[in-house]
Amino acid sequence: MKKAAVLLTIAYILLTLTSCSFITFGGGEETQAAETVPPSVIPDGLERVEYDPAPSVAEAQKRVASLGGHEFAKDSFSAAVTPDFSFAPDRPEDGYDAALVTRNGIVEKRYGVTLGEFETPLELMLSDSYSAYLAGLYYADVMIIPQSAVGAFAEKGYLLNVYSLPYLNYEKEWFTPSDMDQAAAGTGAYAVTGTLTDDPGSYYCVYVNDALAEKLGVFVPYDSVKDGSWTWDRLIDCARSAATPDAGVRILGAGTHDELVCAVCKSAGGYFLNTGLGRTPSVGFDNASTQKAVDVLRSLKRDDQLIFAGYTNTGDAFGDFKDGRVLFYADTVANMEKVCAMGGDWRVMPIPKLDAAQEDYVACLSPSAPVLVTDAGNPYPEDTAYALDALFAATGEYVRAAYSERLIRTSVNCSATLEMLDYVCGVKAGSAVYDFCDMFGASYPVLKTAVQGRLWELICGDGTVADAARSASSDLSWPMSHAFPEVKR
Repeated sequence: MKKAAVLLTIAYILLTLTSCSFITFGGGEETQAAETVPPSVIPDGLERVEYDPAPSVAEAQKRVASLGGHEFAKDSFSAAVTPDFSFAPDRPEDGYDAALVTRNGIVEKRYGVTLGEFETPLELMLSDSYSAYLAGLYYADVMIIPQSAVGAFAEKGYLLNVYSLPYLNYEKEWFTPSDMDQAAAGTGAYAVTGTLTDDPGSYYCVYVNDALAEKLGVFVPYDSVKDGSWTWDRLIDCARSAATPDAGVRILGAGTHDELVCAVCKSAGGYFLNTGLGRTPSVGFDNASTQKAVDVLRSLKRDDQLIFAGYTNTGDAFGDFKDGRVLFYADTVANMEKVCAMGGDWRVMPIPKLDAAQEDYVACLSPSAPVLVTDAGNPYPEDTAYALDALFAATGEYVRAAYSERLIRTSVNCSATLEMLDYVCGVKAGSAVYDFCDMFGASYPVLKTAVQGRLWELICGDGTVADAARSASSDLSWPMSHAFPEVKR
């Protein structure tokens, strides 16, 4: 996932400075981050400090000012959002909401338009927007939905091809065209991704149960994260150094088989499927890195006792981690508050690299990671194009920093955890996190079966990735060519 150079230094600042914290948002106004902060939410050894987002806000203002002028056909621009995503909060509750208000204010001032949102459950959004489309009525300028819902919206045939929006150049630094290709196939390109949709809470990470590590006699190499040597091989070394675990104890766990496969197989970047506008999706995991990932998970066996685990219920996985039966637990940053609430000794690390030589740590994204779509009946495509260009351009480091402050208030248990978040969420250009399977798997179950399902069978059995790829290609050939026929461009 390509990112504008978001160098999140707030962890370092918080670790080295002391002061009473407030955040200054655009226009020189001081917005109190919180009136009072109970001592219980401030991690041990972590002082609250001032973070001034003014330079980042000024840079965002400069980017938006450089965009072309446009007179909007109407004086408002609305986004339909699901309850777990905020776009234009009416009454900011914390510094993160205030940062969104600042971002929107930059756009509103530039174009003289008022931004707003209306929140609705996903299923209701799907049915209401489709009904409006059929009736020729206007629903919303854009919809911000979980990536796992893209297929459900797209198969109804009413999403606009986002490449048809006039004037937009998706090669600009605030968009991520490689991820947008994962939401495109056949005649459709269904979603826009970039700075606005980059949600740190959707990143997968590894939670570590330090109490269980001590019980098993495992030394967890936290320092290896900083020097870039935290790899799956290092995790395997941890497993091999463990005292014989009690029955039911797992070294590595995730909510479901699919999550475990994604976390490991995508940790070197790359995609499960090759796709894009005009293309029929085809298997893309027949490569050395996926074979390495399969070998990694196969290595996590001892005496025929499987010591990694995928579950059918995410709650079961967290329950085992909480109860001291899973050492390394793969889950999202958004669930850190839940982990923090369990108490006890735990830490966080990035998803390991497949190879120490690769430059960056690569996290896969949760199925709930947001993307932006609009319907084919949008009567104001020019307004939408200019609004999106400005909104993505205006979303800068100050928004990410404000999210970090929210985590500090709700979820961070110690300075070491905060420091690790730079590695968990600071994924740089070229990292692959979105995937066609995640976007369309709910609507086309054959995708999950042919890709994650085949890989899981391979991990638990014999054969090679090449074997699984041939089987997956056979499974997908007809349904994908039928649903997304190739288009010559």
